[in-house]
Amino acid sequence: MAIEIIPAESLWRGRSGPRQAGHRQDRWPGRPGNNRLRPLTEPRISAGFQISRSDRIFCIGSCFAREIEVALERFGYEVLSTARDLPVSPRRQLSDGAMVRKFNVASIRNELAWALDPADPWQPESNLVPVGGGLVHDYQLCGAGYGELLEPAIAFRQACNQLFARIRQADVVVLTLGLSEVWFDRDSGLHLNVAVPAWVADRHPGRFELHVFDHGQTLAQLEACHRLLCQGLAAPVRLLVTVSPVPLARTFRDKDVFSANAYSKAVLRSAVEEFVAGRPGVDYFPSYEICTLSDPSLVWEPDHRHVQRPLVGHLMGQVLAAYTGQPEGAPLLGLDAAIVAWQADRAAAARVALQGAGDASRPGDPALAVALLKLGLAMQLRGGTRRGWLALVRACRRLQVGPRQMLRSRLLKRRRSVAGAGSARATGADAGGHGYLDAWDGRVAIGWALSRRGRPLTVVLEIEGQPQRRVLADKPRPDVADDYGRQHLRCGFQLELDASDVAPGTLLAVWIEDSGEMLVNSPLLAVALPGTSGHPD
Repeated sequence: MAIEIIPAESLWRGRSGPRQAGHRQDRWPGRPGNNRLRPLTEPRISAGFQISRSDRIFCIGSCFAREIEVALERFGYEVLSTARDLPVSPRRQLSDGAMVRKFNVASIRNELAWALDPADPWQPESNLVPVGGGLVHDYQLCGAGYGELLEPAIAFRQACNQLFARIRQADVVVLTLGLSEVWFDRDSGLHLNVAVPAWVADRHPGRFELHVFDHGQTLAQLEACHRLLCQGLAAPVRLLVTVSPVPLARTFRDKDVFSANAYSKAVLRSAVEEFVAGRPGVDYFPSYEICTLSDPSLVWEPDHRHVQRPLVGHLMGQVLAAYTGQPEGAPLLGLDAAIVAWQADRAAAARVALQGAGDASRPGDPALAVALLKLGLAMQLRGGTRRGWLALVRACRRLQVGPRQMLRSRLLKRRRSVAGAGSARATGADAGGHGYLDAWDGRVAIGWALSRRGRPLTVVLEIEGQPQRRVLADKPRPDVADDYGRQHLRCGFQLELDASDVAPGTLLAVWIEDSGEMLVNSPLLAVALPGTSGHPD
């Protein structure tokens, strides 16, 4: 069935095409010269509702939804879905945020039903899978990433249920879809959030299946989510739907992962298009198009899967520019201001970012941030390194000296760091390792680093203004081992500081000692988390 029918005569009468920044939007832009395709794609964003500064926002979905949460908090919005202070356990190695990611639309529907429908409560006997040794897995959460004894597992799940129940207070819901390959539990009759490993499937023969969703199944689940939100939320539903640009880490089908990923994203994008059409209070935001059509060097981390955090900030700046107009209250500063003002190229946002920028030496000066970002992007497009200029831009938010002194200090520091890394490469026995900085809130840093040989690596953590620290990455990380092999199980690290040691907004850089390779997501600013004990998301 057609999702839109338009009389032919109305299509051609006075047809000039919508325009944005002087460019036609009904035709594919030409490659030469300035256009809205490169370096950063600028699709038209049609806001069907407004978001105010007082609105409470709940994000639910894949790992990209967690990045959206961080960006919105940095912009000063109240985000109800941020996971903090979930029960801890010696068996649990993942951060709070990693525990509550939802990777497919069916598992999102499950959480909404348990949170919003009193007639459909969460049942431990059908959702906790025994795996031996008195342990159980919850495949509606992170599955094999966290095995726990029955009673603590129930207590942890109840805490997660309370987190998801906060959606009742939400004014705006952001729903991010990630996967179309969905695992199914025949015993419970529910689709699962994550894959079931081979050894658990062997322990429960005939219980689990892989379902590859089609357009109709995906649309039906989206419609079920919308019904639950309409019934359970106090305010009328304002729903912003996105498709995660993060590709499949792997496919379980007998296909190349490139083909499987193309099908998965096409199904999600097609279903969302039909779901949004003609439905008031429901919008689609084209983060998928922005990320997949823009210059890859400005979008992807070195793993070619995860989106650079500054680019996520740019996406959220686009959302706020479209859905709020000129931001209310305090102006955006530093990197956020630079991204909104220069990359988005929105005059109103630029005026806010540059407001009161006469003193180039004051902390968080947005004018200097804009200049550095322009310089850094120009360097990168010419083959330069991203990390050096990104550290400079982020340092602008804490600028206490004149720009020349700051630039000279940071560049000299970077030069010494590069020289030291070169020496390490010459002597390192396991060069080529890589890893990821999962979280940094000013008190706790969590991440992983693995080598080609599978041996634990030492990572160097440089916290702004403090001596370097070295930590052996030898903690269990089942989630990483699922992607890279069981020989890499012990590759995690965690550094905990006294709460008074580091101020919010402090920059953390982490690299592998042997090779000098910077971890993905590093350097990273500590995000202030008001009203919490400081645990990372």
